[in-house]
Amino acid sequence: MKNSLISIVVLLFTVALMSCNKTDLGSNNLQVDKNLSNPKGSHVATTANPEIVYTSSVVTGKGKNQTKHETIGVMDANSANQTNIYTASTTTEHVFKPTWSADGNSISWIKQEPRYSGPSEIVVADIAINSNGVPVASNYRSIVTVTPSSPDYQWLYAQAWCSLTATAKIAFITTFGTGTSGTTYLYTVSANGGVWQELASIYTTNGSDFYVNLCWSPDDSKIAVLLRSMSTGDKILIFDSQTGALKEEINPPSGENRIFYLDWSRSGMNTLAFTAGSSGYIYYVSPPESGITPTTNFVKGVFPTWSPDNSSILYYTGSWGREKAGLKKVTPFTSTVTTISSTFSGYYLNWKK
Repeated sequence: MKNSLISIVVLLFTVALMSCNKTDLGSNNLQVDKNLSNPKGSHVATTANPEIVYTSSVVTGKGKNQTKHETIGVMDANSANQTNIYTASTTTEHVFKPTWSADGNSISWIKQEPRYSGPSEIVVADIAINSNGVPVASNYRSIVTVTPSSPDYQWLYAQAWCSLTATAKIAFITTFGTGTSGTTYLYTVSANGGVWQELASIYTTNGSDFYVNLCWSPDDSKIAVLLRSMSTGDKILIFDSQTGALKEEINPPSGENRIFYLDWSRSGMNTLAFTAGSSGYIYYVSPPESGITPTTNFVKGVFPTWSPDNSSILYYTGSWGREKAGLKKVTPFTSTVTTISSTFSGYYLNWKK
């Protein structure tokens, strides 16, 4: 039973990450004390303007004594003032899929310790700029916690803060089951915690069908969810955020076998951007409705995230070893690309709304 449990968890996470090498995606090779919450604070030369949150890691020690701890970091939109606001306490702690609150004052992410087998929680922290111009986090709190109990398993796989301050909700995906079978659920919860509202679910056997990613529409009326399906093929499912009614189904573009990393445009536009698994191209669905064919301008990148004014999409370039790790932005619906950084190494990007 233990082996089957481990197998399904590894399968789910491996497919969700597109078989990316976490060392390539995660390490920023900082030699710092793992207990520091702001290991780069002393290097901030100007007052920071944190607009991007991301996952990365720090490396401590050398040779046989080298260890790596995952981090949650923030930076300016031009990649300046990269600052870790949370560092994992152990090498087995997994922190991932951070998002900004609608008012830009807080960040939420998923924490799991140990990764692939331990309890999971959605952590929220408030972000401010201290007197030295350095981003700092405070008021850490857990709003959702799930704890597996052998032979049952339950883990969180994705979370996303809503788009409007008035909505004050976080949507999340969790899978519960025994052995190699279970059910993946889409829930919403108050940003302050409390009762979960179930919106949708799907049964999975041997990791065949499960929800893996999600984002809110600009007006918070809908939630787009990526259905990873080994049996019928990937789809983007769009649910009513209040009732859970299925509103739209979007299929992969012709010639693409997978969909990854959704992000919905901000207020004033109604477009989903996502990365296709086969080509690595960023695609657009505008509007995101059933029957609309996704289009691309053949720009490759992962973790696409929209700017607040919809004029740019920021993305990471280090997927699958096809490009040197770095950070770029593209003007939506064009092939106009600007290099932000050729050395940045972080993932799960999210731009402040």
